[in-house]
Amino acid sequence: MGDWLDHDSRYRRTDEYLEIVRRVWTSDTPFDYEGEFYRIKGAFSAIKPLQKPYIPLYFGGASGPAVQVGAKHSNVYALWGEPIAAVKERIAEVRAALPPGRSIRFSVSLRPILGATEQEAWEKAHSILARIQELRGGAKLAAPARPQALKG
Repeated sequence: MGDWLDHDSRYRRTDEYLEIVRRVWTSDTPFDYEGEFYRIKGAFSAIKPLQKPYIPLYFGGASGPAVQVGAKHSNVYALWGEPIAAVKERIAEVRAALPPGRSIRFSVSLRPILGATEQEAWEKAHSILARIQELRGGAKLAAPARPQALKG
């Protein structure tokens, strides 16, 4: 959509942006900033967040650069509802990337697919997957796997 930076550069830019935003939210005096992507002179806002020291930041992403930036800046790391082993692995990655003295919380976002019966729910899940694949020009995505307890 017009942003021609590569993946890792976008995360470096995000890192700078979040540094600047936090300083604007917390600084009592104007400040200058010079980075790879932003150069700012006399940044200051008299309007400060009600939450102190700043608005909680939620962040998510699965790549190495996303984990590094999210661990550095976020208060809550957002995860998708993946298999428990994958969620545990991502949590461990984020915790390992935390700068000394930082703590973080986690949020897992689930999108339940409901039906009057389990069979209807699975049919609905496969229909949603087929529609996504159609909209992506036939790109094949992994079919949802039944949780171990439901396989029969």
